[in-house]
Amino acid sequence: MNGELDVAMTALPVEEASGLTTLSLFSHPLWRAGSPFRSVDNLRLHRA
Repeated sequence: MNGELDVAMTALPVEEASGLTTLSLFSHPLWRAGSPFRSVDNLRLHRA
């Protein structure tokens, strides 16, 4: 059981780190630069 808990505990920070990296990439310089990623993101939101 300890092995399973270790796997779960080590998996969470990786997910959070990747999420934070994605957020910082999208929210930092790309929005101000008016990059094409903005329109792509809008399309994804409308489709979902």
